[in-house]
Amino acid sequence: MKKLFSYFLLFAYINLILHISAAGQNKQPEYITSFKTGKQDLFSSQLQSQLKSNQCDLTSLEAWIFLHKKNAATIAKQAGLPDEVCRLIDLNMAVENLQLSNNYNELIKLLKEQTGDTFYTALSIRLVISALYKIDPLFSESIIYNYFEAVKKGFNIIRAYDLLTSNNIGALRKLQERLNKNEFASNPALESGLKKIISWQPLTATDRVFLAKEYMATEPSDGFACRYLADNLYVLEHYNEAADTYFTCFETDPFTFENNLLLAAKAKLMMQKTAETDSLIAKHCKLYSRNNENENFRFSKAQLLNETGNLGAAMELLNIKFTDSVLMLSVQKQKADLLENVNKYEQGTSYYSEKVKASSREIDDYMRLIDLYNKDSAFEKSLEVATIAKQRFTNFPEDFFYKEQAIYGYLKDDAARLNILYNWTTQYPYSAWGLKNLSFFLLVNKKTDSAFFIAAKIFEMFGADDRWLINQLLNIRKAVSSTDQAFILDSLIRLYPGKESLWEARADAEKNIDSKLTVWEKAITENKLSIFPYSNIVALSKNNINQLYNSIERFENMKPAFEDKDVKPGLKAEYLSALGSAYIDLLQKQVLPEEILRKVIGYMNDYDKLYGYESTKYVYSDDLYAALGKEDSSKLMLEESLKYKPDEENIYWNLWTKYRHKNKVALYKKYTDRNPYDAGRLASYIQLNTMWTGSALEAIRNTDIFQKRFPQSDDLDRIKDYKYQSLSHLGDNIDYYVNSYKGTSSIAKSERYIDWFYGAVRNLRKGSNKVVPDSINCSATIYFEDGTEAKYADDCNCGKVKIVAVGPSFIQFTYNNNCDLADIYASDGYRLTIGYDNKGNIISIKSPLDEELKFHYNTLNKADLLITGKDTLFVKYNEEGEVQSTSSNGGRQIATKIAAVFSKMNEKLRIPSEASNSIIGARLPDLGLP
Repeated sequence: MKKLFSYFLLFAYINLILHISAAGQNKQPEYITSFKTGKQDLFSSQLQSQLKSNQCDLTSLEAWIFLHKKNAATIAKQAGLPDEVCRLIDLNMAVENLQLSNNYNELIKLLKEQTGDTFYTALSIRLVISALYKIDPLFSESIIYNYFEAVKKGFNIIRAYDLLTSNNIGALRKLQERLNKNEFASNPALESGLKKIISWQPLTATDRVFLAKEYMATEPSDGFACRYLADNLYVLEHYNEAADTYFTCFETDPFTFENNLLLAAKAKLMMQKTAETDSLIAKHCKLYSRNNENENFRFSKAQLLNETGNLGAAMELLNIKFTDSVLMLSVQKQKADLLENVNKYEQGTSYYSEKVKASSREIDDYMRLIDLYNKDSAFEKSLEVATIAKQRFTNFPEDFFYKEQAIYGYLKDDAARLNILYNWTTQYPYSAWGLKNLSFFLLVNKKTDSAFFIAAKIFEMFGADDRWLINQLLNIRKAVSSTDQAFILDSLIRLYPGKESLWEARADAEKNIDSKLTVWEKAITENKLSIFPYSNIVALSKNNINQLYNSIERFENMKPAFEDKDVKPGLKAEYLSALGSAYIDLLQKQVLPEEILRKVIGYMNDYDKLYGYESTKYVYSDDLYAALGKEDSSKLMLEESLKYKPDEENIYWNLWTKYRHKNKVALYKKYTDRNPYDAGRLASYIQLNTMWTGSALEAIRNTDIFQKRFPQSDDLDRIKDYKYQSLSHLGDNIDYYVNSYKGTSSIAKSERYIDWFYGAVRNLRKGSNKVVPDSINCSATIYFEDGTEAKYADDCNCGKVKIVAVGPSFIQFTYNNNCDLADIYASDGYRLTIGYDNKGNIISIKSPLDEELKFHYNTLNKADLLITGKDTLFVKYNEEGEVQSTSSNGGRQIATKIAAVFSKMNEKLRIPSEASNSIIGARLPDLGLP
């Protein structure tokens, strides 16, 4: 019995040791924890200790290189790291340097020379495959498989195969061959992911999200799966989840991808979460910056603002003085690149010219300068830069070949251009981009046989789903007539029946709609579970309501088939999006029943759950809620869609026209401020301030900016007219104002201040007074001949009057965050305070001289209760939303009392809105009261 008990203790002890060992394997290395908590010295010593003990993997190697940069290999030897670790650091840096310098022949040579499995622990195959798949795709495939043989696991393998097989049919077939032979069977999760790469071709961002999530269900700590998931969530505009996932990636591995925190901040920035954005940027700068932390924060935020389209805010941050010498160069570059995006080339040309003169070792500097000269039609200068680059470099990226051949195209030198195209496709023999350019050039120069050979080669390597390539083949064969085109396309369709571009070209070859519909019906028979035939039939049916309805019904009947568990996620999401789009088309033609509208809203919600594009859900739902009469929900959908498409001008206009947005100028100001270098945006903003109760001073200020910024604009005369109109508006209302409103309310004393200001501006034309504008603060000061000073100022954000003052007398207006009038205050003691709910409805009005008036709203957003003190007025509505009756808790006398208070308050609010086009008052609900 004692012996049995001893065995039991031994067994328990062994299990405990195994459990501790397993837990230790899953525990994050100490050096990572130290780095994330900002303990840099401890991080360095712990990392060195780990590598000295030969505990080496890709993350620890990346951490060492991050810590010591270009000196990583030298310091590794000085620190006494094992020879094998030093060799792996050398190899890791060599692979990256060869890739960055475009020296792919040497990279292939280096890879072929390596033996042994330990080499692959240092190999970043994502870099290798992105470098080599256009050079030698089958060799690239062998590198991925050798990596698997050595490491046996890792989503990095799936990620690399996805990139490779998406760009080469031969590599796709090789992967299928390996799967058929069960060569990945030792890792079921990995094998399952690779099989999906085959069966889900072509992969969409939605497919990739599900691919990563499935893998992480069994390997939750895989950093490459996490990053792959985050990147694709961002593409699909699921910004909140993307931000959280990027942060998880940082927590898992802060070295392989050093920009995880910045990308999380970028996603938060898209959702307008400023505090969270700043916190993430600050954390990144604290951990990864070697110099001025505050300036790095400002530079990094400017970079993210630029990348997300907010050029105005980015330039504001870049214009603040930088003192760090390293950052100052980066700031110059970012400014130059930002201005180039808005077609302003002078600063970029100056910056990159200096870089080239200083013999820059970055090929990108030469290519950017070539771009700038080409855009400015300075082709001879472009050629000079290209020549200098070829003297200084021996290896070139594809972009360089494209830009160089374009120069000779502008200079009409076909022989030189053809030579460059041959060099391009020799260095990158599996580049669809290079081969397409070569085929097109050969066709234009009537070398049809050679052009056809190249085009056929592209088909063989990359497949047939490319409309440009199909048109190229048709042009090469001189298929001018529809009959000839149809014959060629029918032959291709027999080879590639699932390629939408072929069917599109085949339908286009037909003359009438019925014939086109026949083509798409045939496409359905050849593609039982494809969306494109149905979508095209719906598109062709738009002008026939009955036919459109029948097409949609038929498409919708396919829903069970698309919901099958074996259908890839991307296709399920695409189906719901296409079905929603079809119903939106139908909605433009006729009124749809409520049950159908709600059903389609359900489709959009399901689409969102399947990781469709987030903005699509909001854009479609806007129209659907509007058709249901749910204007608040519809407006919310549009406002949400602005987060995803902040530079989509139509959304701003829709908010205006469909929902009578009361802050039109303020809304458009946000759009203009995102890109103040866009002449069209600035012109519209000036027009709105001139004509839409905006700020006359803001219109004048921005007209001056427009004239300086766009002196060659065709709209310049029109913009100048707006300035004259705005100047005129400052004085034109005085006669109407004085005659209509003198002495009508308790703010009559304050109204004369406005009179004096407008009168002074009007007298300015006669030269009697002096006006000094302050455009930065949206204000102006008038100096009267008798020494009196008057001041007028707008709320710059809302475009509404903020204060009018003459000497010690003033009237002041305050607005809330939604630009609603919240407070009126005058030097004579008059004050009125207005409160709102989150829908913009007035819920209270309060004046020290009067009782407070409160409002309550029903579920239809109609005011149904008015309360003053203990008195309440009840308002009832009919089905059309019109006032049906009013009653009170104290009979007719109380009802009359409340009505009088309501009328008085309404009058007080109405005065400012009539005073001028710039003063926007509040508006009470229409209750039919006297």
